[in-house]
Amino acid sequence: MSPDPPDSIDAESVAIAEAATLLPRGDQRAHIFLEARVDARLDLDSEGGRNYVETRTRGVAIAGPRSLHVTDPDPRELPALVRGAEPSPRRDVSRHPPLSLRTRERPAWRGRWSARIVQFDQKIWVGREEGVVFDRRRSCRLSVRVGTQPEARDELELALDPDDPRWPTLPDPQERPLASPPRGPFVGVFAPGAAGVMAHELFGHAREGDVALRRETWIASVDTTPGVPLTVIDAPARGRAGWRFDDEGTPSRSVVLIDQGSPAGLLLDRACASALRTESTGHGRRSSYMDPIRPRMGCTYIEQGHDDPDEVLSGTRDGVYLRRLSAGHTDPVTGRATFVVTDAARIVNGSIDQTFAPFVIMLDGRDVWHSIDAVARDLRFDSSVGSCIRDGQPLAVSVGGPTIRIGLVKVLA
Repeated sequence: MSPDPPDSIDAESVAIAEAATLLPRGDQRAHIFLEARVDARLDLDSEGGRNYVETRTRGVAIAGPRSLHVTDPDPRELPALVRGAEPSPRRDVSRHPPLSLRTRERPAWRGRWSARIVQFDQKIWVGREEGVVFDRRRSCRLSVRVGTQPEARDELELALDPDDPRWPTLPDPQERPLASPPRGPFVGVFAPGAAGVMAHELFGHAREGDVALRRETWIASVDTTPGVPLTVIDAPARGRAGWRFDDEGTPSRSVVLIDQGSPAGLLLDRACASALRTESTGHGRRSSYMDPIRPRMGCTYIEQGHDDPDEVLSGTRDGVYLRRLSAGHTDPVTGRATFVVTDAARIVNGSIDQTFAPFVIMLDGRDVWHSIDAVARDLRFDSSVGSCIRDGQPLAVSVGGPTIRIGLVKVLA
């Protein structure tokens, strides 16, 4: 294992290193996982409302012949816990410095609005017989919900990283009302970044190792190349809350999931890697020390193509420009995924027209596979997507993608 960074040489590292020497030799799943995490949420609204919530978590998971989860352990107890001792009574979690929630001034806007800032700071230590690794994951996300008319129910939801200079333009409440959602299937042009949400749901979940081991996914049965060959990659070290080591202490690495239109690698933790007689890709993650390890995505993105993004839009006579997707859900076996579209506009003769009210779409993996006819060269990462919830475990993720055009997008509501 790689040496610890300077700020990880502390009481936790020393105690975990000592306890790890007591783990069963040769057991690739045996490890000690210790986390110290602070979550903070700040809610604001145009009526003057303000609410701040902060949660602090500290706990250890010991995996081996004896599976154990202990809240707020004394690091000095770890060797005894590995040996089989019972944990001492729970103590109060030690206090940490408060999180810094930064703000940025924006021009005044006359409609109603609400905003939420979500931030977390997680430190983890993983001990194995080879040694101890340390990692730190941090993230800050701002979401803004704005009404498009002072008395209307229609709203748009925007999400962004406060450090991202690409702040959106908020709608003017004096503009015309939002248009009704389109009827029937349509040609969809996905804005740079937005296509990454589609890639996460349709391609990423179908390439998670435990999912692929349980049952053949839709993408494994696709035997012809797509309309335009795609390359889809998951890179856990980049983007929002990236990780250098996963929660089993394995160094993370990028994995090509789709290689020029052909299914390629899988995302693996140690259990899946053992079943496939290969090595973990460093994608073993848990939502907290109380949860089991699962192969999970980090930053999933579509590699950029060669098309001019302006020509992709101008070459679309009638369609919908999709700026933001949220609340995605997929069935990796059938290849069907649904998304809430919170920011989209009509395309008329290659130009952006009236904005739509939020609506729901369904994408069929096989339809997407064969109807993509343009992939632009404007790759952009959307680091503010939020959380992916799988098996009840939320995990911060990022996505990315260039402008792409899909010929068959179906409207559900």
